[in-house]
Amino acid sequence: MTRARLLPVLALLCLSATAACGGGSDSGIPEGKWQGPTSKSGEKPTLYVEADQQVSLDSGGHTCSGRVTTVADTYRIILDRCIAPVAVQAKVADDRKSMVLTDEDGKAETWYLREK
Repeated sequence: MTRARLLPVLALLCLSATAACGGGSDSGIPEGKWQGPTSKSGEKPTLYVEADQQVSLDSGGHTCSGRVTTVADTYRIILDRCIAPVAVQAKVADDRKSMVLTDEDGKAETWYLREK
């Protein structure tokens, strides 16, 4: 494939897979330590988001891991390496310091970025 044909193909691949091509500072959920609301047991769950959009969740002594996928301006957090797999929608606020996680039953919680 000639260079003239290769560049448009690469550009299209970057648009369809932003994270694979760097994505810029506003793509995906901002990396860092996110704190959730206090649970019924009195603990605050913590979600760690890595630059490559891999995630881990510490809650009540249990740890789960997974990844973030992107759908328009909403992100889907899929925790599939844990006792009970779960997926939630995440809507990041404009200031990128909070996000609302909504589970499959429609229950929403606000999480806050605590450390980068």
